[in-house]
Amino acid sequence: MSSSDAGERLTQQLFRFTQNAQCHHVKGPPQCQGDGKWFKWGEVALLEEGEKRDPLTTAKVPLLRTEASFTSRNASSNSSVTGLAHEYLQYDELFSNQSAVQWPVLVFATLGRLGNRLSSYATALTFHRALPATVAVPDYTVKGLIRLLDPHYLTLPVLGQEVLIEMEGTEMLELVKPDYINNDMVSHLLPTFIRAIEEYEKDGLEKIYVLEGYPNRMKMLAGHHHTIRNNFRIRSELLSKAKAFLNSVKARKGDDVTFVGLHIRRGDYIRYMQNFFNCSLPGPSYYHAALSHYRHTLTSPVFVVCSDDLPHAQKILGNITDVVFSDLNEAEEDLALLALCSHSIMTVGSYGFWASYLAGGQVVYPLLNHCSRIPFVHPETLGTRGYHNWIALKY
Repeated sequence: MSSSDAGERLTQQLFRFTQNAQCHHVKGPPQCQGDGKWFKWGEVALLEEGEKRDPLTTAKVPLLRTEASFTSRNASSNSSVTGLAHEYLQYDELFSNQSAVQWPVLVFATLGRLGNRLSSYATALTFHRALPATVAVPDYTVKGLIRLLDPHYLTLPVLGQEVLIEMEGTEMLELVKPDYINNDMVSHLLPTFIRAIEEYEKDGLEKIYVLEGYPNRMKMLAGHHHTIRNNFRIRSELLSKAKAFLNSVKARKGDDVTFVGLHIRRGDYIRYMQNFFNCSLPGPSYYHAALSHYRHTLTSPVFVVCSDDLPHAQKILGNITDVVFSDLNEAEEDLALLALCSHSIMTVGSYGFWASYLAGGQVVYPLLNHCSRIPFVHPETLGTRGYHNWIALKY
């Protein structure tokens, strides 16, 4: 099964929201009556606090659990991750008689860098409060994220690394890996949730399931964009530095310019694309085609270029008058800069995706149909909902 088939299989899986519904599935969407509903994963949108809407019936369905199921008793925890909006889960808190944790606990874990951590956290948010289980992230993920994000808005429970160390090798901890070979990073998620809940209901074992991988099917975020954006608030000091850069450009180019962020991903991705996807990175022809797209649609665009290979970018685009290059030093600073632009151009990778996503305007990305595997951003990975302003560019 291809990675796209596996991802589609996940999004088509149906599961029961409560135990009191009477449903039958004939040709077309399932029909339900009663307190519960069936739905396609990724098609439930948050409306107001405490309710969801089932898109198949437009009925409102109560959440199974709310923020009140956790307490803030760990707000003064001596952990190194401070200022979080949600609970920091240490070993003693998890297994105390007063614990408010809803078992089982499923932890979204990735060892990737900034873009992958954003993808993992955002995917975890789509499961949060949707099922009778606790969704958490490890502290090392959050420690990387809060270099970019304001921790006061991050709402997922954080699991202390010492918990994983303490439980390693016991029946209370299970590592669940994705299909790395086929680049299928998501089809293990929902089945593991369902199995974990069933195992807990049967055996009562308080168990943690660590969901490994690099979530790469952004269609799963559809219906959750408001929640994700509320969590992903960039730190004020990074925004101030990015604004200062853009203001300096306006001083030279004029106040009526429209900023378009361009992220050029190279580095280790050159070999990764060649060896794993059997294709090449988009290069100069794509850069120029993307620039031309915005020159035809915007009055006074100025392209703000960030890259992990700035000499390459400057060699290709350095003599173009409506192009400027970031002089910021950190990946988090560049992402804040790209997020402040009105529109975006990305090449490949999760970092470029999130820079474009957080900018919130129109996004141009390369249509890579000649690779042996589906790349991170592709019409098949974005799906048909929630990305109407994303344009796959043939070049």
